[in-house]
Amino acid sequence: MPDRSDRRQRPIPGAEAGAPNPAPRRETPEEPVMRRWPHAALPAGREDAALHYIRAALSYQNQTLADIKTLLERVVLDLEDREEH
Repeated sequence: MPDRSDRRQRPIPGAEAGAPNPAPRRETPEEPVMRRWPHAALPAGREDAALHYIRAALSYQNQTLADIKTLLERVVLDLEDREEH
């Protein structure tokens, strides 16, 4: 492979050597700085109670959905039996 280290870099049109790049122009208004502070969503001590409530509600919902699925499967089997007879 030939050595091309003697090549000169082409200057970018409109850019001066050593000049910093200009910041991009923004056409939209600048948004305010968003600051985030760590904070608890619930008062201390109440978080465990809330999580327990959520877990219990989800567990109940899952059990209800399982019961519905079982009942629907029974209905389908009953309908298939009726169609055969």
